[in-house]
Amino acid sequence: MITDLKWWLSTLSVRGITCTLVPQRPVCKLGIFVDASTSWGIGIIISSHWATFCLTKDWKVKGRDIHWLEILAINFLAYFLKDMGL
Repeated sequence: MITDLKWWLSTLSVRGITCTLVPQRPVCKLGIFVDASTSWGIGIIISSHWATFCLTKDWKVKGRDIHWLEILAINFLAYFLKDMGL
């Protein structure tokens, strides 16, 4: 790991290196929004479609917090996008 970190430090310290990100297909605006709340649950909007997921009372255990919920929301979004063929 130390070797890798030294490589990254060396590589990222070089000035003038750039990388252009090019979309693999045409970009389309889907109006995607996701949010999570520790007091309620998860909400997802894709264009005019939406879904909500209410938390159960026993959701909060060690290792689960707002970060866990936010990642879960992104995970759910990925499943919806895959199901929509996107």
